[in-house]
Amino acid sequence: MKALQDLSESLSIEFKAFSLRDENNDNKYINSQFFKGFKYHKTRFIIESIIEGLRSDIIILGHLNLAVIGLIVKILNNKAKIILISHGVEVWSRLYGIKKRVLNKASMILAVSNFTKKKLINENRVRSDKIYVFPNTIDPFFVPAEIYIKPHHLMQKYKINQNDKILLTVCRIDSTEKYKGYDKIIEILPSIIHIIPNVKYLLVGKGDETEIKRIEALVERTKIKNNVIMTGYVAEEDLINYYLLSDLFIMPSKGEGFGIVFLEALSCGTTVIAGNKDGSVDALSGGKLGILIDPDNIAKITQTVLDVLNKNVDKKLIDRQYLSQKVIDTYGFDRFKERLKTILTM
Repeated sequence: MKALQDLSESLSIEFKAFSLRDENNDNKYINSQFFKGFKYHKTRFIIESIIEGLRSDIIILGHLNLAVIGLIVKILNNKAKIILISHGVEVWSRLYGIKKRVLNKASMILAVSNFTKKKLINENRVRSDKIYVFPNTIDPFFVPAEIYIKPHHLMQKYKINQNDKILLTVCRIDSTEKYKGYDKIIEILPSIIHIIPNVKYLLVGKGDETEIKRIEALVERTKIKNNVIMTGYVAEEDLINYYLLSDLFIMPSKGEGFGIVFLEALSCGTTVIAGNKDGSVDALSGGKLGILIDPDNIAKITQTVLDVLNKNVDKKLIDRQYLSQKVIDTYGFDRFKERLKTILTM
């Protein structure tokens, strides 16, 4: 929405943004004149979205769950151009009914990664020529520090010494999202500690009680309680300090549509390890921005972590200044706006 607002004057476009869940706009991103929130009033949201859609030349659907709106607008106004954003898992399996029809009716589908594009083609037989890879970006207000110093207040809070090596994962700790791979990090930690004793693993994010208990039991079973720190929820504005604290960001996931956390970590100059079986490949630019590994290969994950901590990898991938600049050049907000401008003028 902010990108649309920023581009509206130069492209001479008028736009409105409707949100089902939100009530008010955030002035940092979008002015109130362009925004309307419906605070979960679903029927009113659908009706007003359809009416506004019929007045519009282009309708951007932010998620496949909005398929019914796009489909009705397209039926009533065949000239309307429907652009659907596909984030990941919602299009990775065979679709039917309204969702399948909107895939076929859409003029353009923006897939956040090549992985999602391939899934759309293979699972749902969508024509490749109308799918455009349109990656996520770094929040324009996420401004990483220019000096890469470990924050002293966090070292005190978590009793971390200057010589400790810190592994970090930031994600939801959710029983429905076990694909993130944080449990595999806990499993390999005893082997890592055996070689590098001063390693600690920070698992950042809120979670449900079931999953937290499972992870705590795993920590107890592997006897690494003193080396694992589960922080719980961390405010977004504080995340920068956690990225700066860490020597390695690792999330060997298997179900990530893209992975904005990888971009955030890289923008703070933190070395990243990710899985090679999902959209993480795009976030790391095919391995140019980080190290891709088989998320099912425990031995490989272990060795790669050791290689990073021992600095036995490509020097660019442990160069904080290089990583920070490279990810901004590749996925920064200005690049995002350029890609959106191209899409809107096609």
